[in-house]
Amino acid sequence: MKRRKFLQTSGLLMTAGLVQGLGAPQAFAQSQEQMEKWNQLSDKQKSIVKKRWEKLQSMTPEQRQRLKKAFQRFREMPPERRQKLRKNLKRWRKMSPQKRRRMRERRRRFRSMSTEQKQQLRERYKKWQRLNPTQRQRLRRRLRQQNQ
Repeated sequence: MKRRKFLQTSGLLMTAGLVQGLGAPQAFAQSQEQMEKWNQLSDKQKSIVKKRWEKLQSMTPEQRQRLKKAFQRFREMPPERRQKLRKNLKRWRKMSPQKRRRMRERRRRFRSMSTEQKQQLRERYKKWQRLNPTQRQRLRRRLRQQNQ
């Protein structure tokens, strides 16, 4: 659930960046410069910003405060970490609903593991990363055969 909330608010983080950097939709624009930036957006971009702005306005003060803190953490991240987060969010958006559901379930299982179990899983993952594509494919086939 926390992961899902994070992903939902990440879109709002980007909106907050747009609102700060480009100004809010026309009704909220505060300077000529913001209006110029707003006018440079495509209709699709304006629509996205307006929808996210409306969602932001419908949030409770506590939700807005959490979002503000998350936005501050994002801005304080090293550029490499921000880039990695953007890449992961892009990958998440491309996933099918079924794949997202599986990912959420895996995350829940991981969070419920003991520290020792988590460490063992991390070690197995490191070993997996060191395998070349051919070795990974062989291992996948073997695991599929075992599960059938």
